[in-house]
Amino acid sequence: MGVSTTGCGGGGCHAASSATSIFISFDGNSNLTSYTPSKKYSVQISMSNSSYSSNALAKAGFGLGFTKGSISNTPSGTMSMTGELHHTTPKALSSGSTTFSFDWTAPVVGSGAAVFNIAGNIVNGDGGTLGDAWDKTTKTLTEEVVPASKKATIASVISNSILPTSASISAQINANNSATVAEVQYGATTSYGTIKAMIPASISGSSATPASASLTGLIPNTTYNYRIKATNSQGDTFSTNSTFKTSNAGAAIFHTIAESISIYPNPASNYIIIKGENLRTNREISILSPLGKRLSLPIISSSAEELKANTSALSKGIYYILWNNNGKMESIPIVIEK
Repeated sequence: MGVSTTGCGGGGCHAASSATSIFISFDGNSNLTSYTPSKKYSVQISMSNSSYSSNALAKAGFGLGFTKGSISNTPSGTMSMTGELHHTTPKALSSGSTTFSFDWTAPVVGSGAAVFNIAGNIVNGDGGTLGDAWDKTTKTLTEEVVPASKKATIASVISNSILPTSASISAQINANNSATVAEVQYGATTSYGTIKAMIPASISGSSATPASASLTGLIPNTTYNYRIKATNSQGDTFSTNSTFKTSNAGAAIFHTIAESISIYPNPASNYIIIKGENLRTNREISILSPLGKRLSLPIISSSAEELKANTSALSKGIYYILWNNNGKMESIPIVIEK
């Protein structure tokens, strides 16, 4: 007992010759400098001395003292006592080296640094005190500081993709190490009244995470107030109030250099009317689904400056009217409501 700090030479027990190399590793990492509170580590003590690589009688033993935590899963031929683990039976070397393995469970939060003192001894097996090689080392692990949880933070709040009846709200949300859920609160006044959950449904970690929500069923040509609420175990966080205005539900108009084309009604249900110059002769018109699939657009009636198309087969959503304008593809968004 106690040799982990004094070494193995006290009282004429073992005389040191060439020093033995001693290493301690935690989960395979001999360079570890801090521990995670309450975590269990696989520990290995390695001892080697090339001077004994050809000695078949050479054996090794050790003494380990530790100031914090607990030892378990100790190997055979060792004895564990309060704050100390040491061999009771020496272990044969292989090519001048050997290892002892066990588990160490780190102490709880707030325990401070843990110190390991290790003495290792390799003997030549001749039964005497000469020709042995011992050394000692110390390893200190500081307690890993886990960042404290705090309320989520919200940044870069933006409204975009604003149409007559829909809009998208996005933000960067930092959960600050506490699982966070976020929602958009919106309405015609700062009393809001309507809530839409943001995606992802749960935000974690300590860095900014993009989050968004799609608002639907809005009223055209209306100003909306909105804010974001982020909630975790530490409480609620609110962004400042922001506003956006939905676009007019009338005709969607696309202007080119020399002309304009209009589409109405927009939002539409069973039909749309496209007005412009030389529609039948100069343009190839089609419609694009939200997934990017080009769909047929049945023509109900047509003239040189107006086309009426059947949209009754289209499901509710946002589409794009496409046409070939003298070799250049143009588009206008159209909202289908059912």
